[in-house]
Amino acid sequence: MRPSRCARTRRSNGCWGWRRGVPEEATVWRALGQWAANDGAVALGRLQRRQCRRLIDKTPVRAMRAHGFTPVFIDGTWLEVGRDSKFEGAKVFDGAAKLMLSTTWVGPYLAGQRFARPGEGELTASLDLIEPVWREVVKPAKLDASVLFLADSLYGNDTALKKFESCRGARYVVGANALADVERVAAEQPEVQWKETGRDARRGWAASALCVHRFGARDWERPRTAVTRRWRLEGEMFFRHASVLTNLEPTDARVVTMMREQNLGFAEAVWRLYDRKQAMENQFKDALIDLGLHHPPCAELARNEVFYAVASLALNLTVGARRIGLAGAEGRMRLWRLRRVLLAIPATVTHHAREVKACLYSTSNRLREIFTAAMSRLGSC
Repeated sequence: MRPSRCARTRRSNGCWGWRRGVPEEATVWRALGQWAANDGAVALGRLQRRQCRRLIDKTPVRAMRAHGFTPVFIDGTWLEVGRDSKFEGAKVFDGAAKLMLSTTWVGPYLAGQRFARPGEGELTASLDLIEPVWREVVKPAKLDASVLFLADSLYGNDTALKKFESCRGARYVVGANALADVERVAAEQPEVQWKETGRDARRGWAASALCVHRFGARDWERPRTAVTRRWRLEGEMFFRHASVLTNLEPTDARVVTMMREQNLGFAEAVWRLYDRKQAMENQFKDALIDLGLHHPPCAELARNEVFYAVASLALNLTVGARRIGLAGAEGRMRLWRLRRVLLAIPATVTHHAREVKACLYSTSNRLREIFTAAMSRLGSC
């Protein structure tokens, strides 16, 4: 191998790599205990939201928005702890113990997370995250007018919808399949209200249609807009239904642009935006698989909260380096590949005056070009 052209950066921007090595395991657990005893998760949560705010400022708009909206994704995930129900806050399903971790994502960044405590569920823990994220991340970043909350049917209730509506300027598209009467109300809509969307061989649909209508549960103060999709599978006689709730309007400029550019109706545009939720769900892969966070390390909930707060800081830094430093297809690579392709490049790092110089060893000109371009972008942040 031969050394590539040297990449330089100012010392004030920091250097690459660990200089003191990795701490011992006992030191890590002792530090987690000390932080947990002093409400470290709260302080780290504030730091995480401040970090998220700064990363958003440096991230290109195209990496933050979809169809003119900034998606704010709210969801929980079950973390596996084997069959050991001694984990604090664990719930047992079919003999397997699991912990619920509720999260709030602003674009590609994890802005907040919290474990559901004993007696709590995903909904309670998730709704507690909205106010601090809105106050400390969304509003300072001036994203409030572009926010689109995306959530599954667990959040299609009056309590959650009021929480979304309390965020001034925000819009939402939320699943509604958990509501008892929404399918009945949709099926009762006159045929003239339905817009046929035809057969879809890829999904096995013989026919499908969309309908926009109003829906209000018995305990709601007022009805809301629902968009229902119905479809009939090949060989079946009856339609199936799926609904979402939204406060979007057909006159919203972003929706109008989307409808015009993609030749969609309003109902189709709403479902296209809701499809964005699946892409947001894929962001869990970076944390749970690539960073190995699918299995909590501690039986104590307070230590787990500190551990995951620190891990979230690392996750956001890595995602930020990818989103800000890389362009094109490289900007969408998984974290494991980013680590293997770019962060594991052999190099000699030297310090001189106010500069850090890294001489890269690689036979790939393309790889050196990507790396030096990324360092240039990150160095200007």
